[in-house]
Amino acid sequence: MPKKGTKRSSSGIGNDLNESHSKRVRSSTKLLLEKPDLFKELLTEAGFNLPVDDDNSNTLNVDQAVFQKSLKRLLSKYDKEQVNNEFLGGLQTHIDNLERFRTSLLPTISSSSCQSIRCGNQESLIHLLLGVDSIQKQLVTILLEKLPELEEDDSNIGMLVLNQFRWLDKVVDSKMLVKKVFEILQVVSPNFQSHLILTLPEIIEDYQNEEVARYLQELLVENHQLAIPIIDALSNMQLDADQVQEAQNAAINILESASTDSLAVIVRFILLSVASNTEFNVISSLRSHLDLQFNMVPMISSTPARKLTEGNKKHENSDGFLILDTIHRVLRFNAVVANGFLKAIGDVDSADGHMVLDVYVILMLYSNVNYKKLVLTMLSNKIRNGLITIALLQTALISYPQLDEKEIKHSFS
Repeated sequence: MPKKGTKRSSSGIGNDLNESHSKRVRSSTKLLLEKPDLFKELLTEAGFNLPVDDDNSNTLNVDQAVFQKSLKRLLSKYDKEQVNNEFLGGLQTHIDNLERFRTSLLPTISSSSCQSIRCGNQESLIHLLLGVDSIQKQLVTILLEKLPELEEDDSNIGMLVLNQFRWLDKVVDSKMLVKKVFEILQVVSPNFQSHLILTLPEIIEDYQNEEVARYLQELLVENHQLAIPIIDALSNMQLDADQVQEAQNAAINILESASTDSLAVIVRFILLSVASNTEFNVISSLRSHLDLQFNMVPMISSTPARKLTEGNKKHENSDGFLILDTIHRVLRFNAVVANGFLKAIGDVDSADGHMVLDVYVILMLYSNVNYKKLVLTMLSNKIRNGLITIALLQTALISYPQLDEKEIKHSFS
């Protein structure tokens, strides 16, 4: 017979089980809450210190190359799902705070305890993480997809993000990177579009030049507002002869509709990309599309409706002067372009075929001792045959009164 007090009721057993279960739940919850953030844990183990206070800078206890090597080794111990969900998820949570995000985009300070220090500042956390092959593609997507939401922020975080992609030692999937940039270009403001376009030559691989150049040429036709960054990007890309010619044609075709403040940049690109075997065709096409008279406001007008304020006159004329100055600078040092203009102007066989631009270019070439005789010979023939008229000269003088009238008359006498 059992001893008195040893018998336990079924309800007592149930209470024990419930209590045991509650203890296990509390224990599991405690472990879950105390489980370290994989993102912070691996950074710390690799030698990177995230500040407790958002106002402080990130610090490295080791050289950045050592940190990257250690982090690559640590990440290799986890499967892809853990890296995506826990490590990169932790990173996303970290940079959701704009101040922490900004700090992660700025140079990292070397800790005083760093024994292998290369300098006081090392690369930013984001740039260092982009150098880790196993997470680069996912990180590229995270960063680029943040750009549209950063437009609401008045800071320069968006620019700092783009700077991270410049001069990476290795791009794991350059096609994906460029494709993602093209996608983001469609949804960001013109300001961000310009910065993204200017970044392209610094992040693409050489084999992608043709694809990117073709995309930029299409964008140039669709959006003249982006002409300057697109031309700058094309100028900084290594293009073969056929690609250059395609870019030239795209630039020439928008001359008549481009904004006046972008014309000088477009003209400069066209002239500087002229090859010795294409100068006549390119310059002839440039002349036919560049109606400089529309960019030069006459200083004398008998039509009251055409009179503008002094400020507008100054602005409009400055655009025309900038275009002329651009042409003049190229002519001084580029014999191929100079010869191209001589051939193109010399080939005009009717008075209606000449334009104001021809007068200015003739004067520019005449000022070069190497072309004086050629210019005078060509002018003599054209004046004798009535191809260059007084009306054309008067239009040029009215549009550009800074030219020395006496010198012009002397040149054509």
